[in-house]
Amino acid sequence: MAKEIELAPGKWVGGSHPCFIIAEVGQNHQGDMDIAKSLIRAAKVSADALYSLAVPFMKIGSGDTNNFPLLQHVATKKVPLVVSTGMQNMETVHSVYNLLTAAKSQFCLLHCVSAYPTPAEDVNLRVIQTYKQEFPDTPIGYSGHELGTAISVAAVAMGAQVLERHITLDKSWKGSDHVCSLTPLEFLDLVNQVRIVEAALGNSIKQFQPSEEPCYNKLGKTLVAARDLSAGDHITADSVKVKVAEPKGCPAERYNDIIGKELVRDVQEDESIMSTDVI
Repeated sequence: MAKEIELAPGKWVGGSHPCFIIAEVGQNHQGDMDIAKSLIRAAKVSADALYSLAVPFMKIGSGDTNNFPLLQHVATKKVPLVVSTGMQNMETVHSVYNLLTAAKSQFCLLHCVSAYPTPAEDVNLRVIQTYKQEFPDTPIGYSGHELGTAISVAAVAMGAQVLERHITLDKSWKGSDHVCSLTPLEFLDLVNQVRIVEAALGNSIKQFQPSEEPCYNKLGKTLVAARDLSAGDHITADSVKVKVAEPKGCPAERYNDIIGKELVRDVQEDESIMSTDVI
């Protein structure tokens, strides 16, 4: 199985693709078709941020994750699957993975805790990392039932490639899902937060950023002469100091490198020492 799958035409999950965000209606339509349609329309308001609820993939809810006859039947349909894993242990999740892999099904696994709402201490977001280690060839996501959006955003920071939250028009409606659901505006805010976090994650390379240039120009330290020095003098610890100076000379981190080096020109006190000034 590839590390990325196509859940819908042009909608990829995994790899380097942005987190795929699902607005789950679940039972929040109250059995009312008009409400169901309203929820769909509400999700479409932020069409650029929320994908259509009618994408051609099948969701296996946590209650059916260990329903192996159902999984075997669904796997024959050759439709991508999103599998939540609430109420399951690691042994069961491995069994699900093995069953779907053997059936050559394309699927992703969602860490989930089936408590409405889920206490923060029960979420255990580190399971996302465990899943990524145990199932490296499968996109891993998170299905949340907690209050608010902070934990869901953190799940993306932990590596979730799919994020699912319930959506509702009124949190006061009867039913366990509503209280831990997000309104359309909250959902839009969640999507915006996720995209900001994805941008902020960047890469793992620590380097000077172009955006730091203005601050560096004001605060960046350089090596300067602690007193008047003459050509031929050898740099010692008491002959240089670190200051903000113009023009910029040797950066402060080269302090140890130039100790013992010989000056090739006269340098006045507080004058920057350039790389070309020493041999």
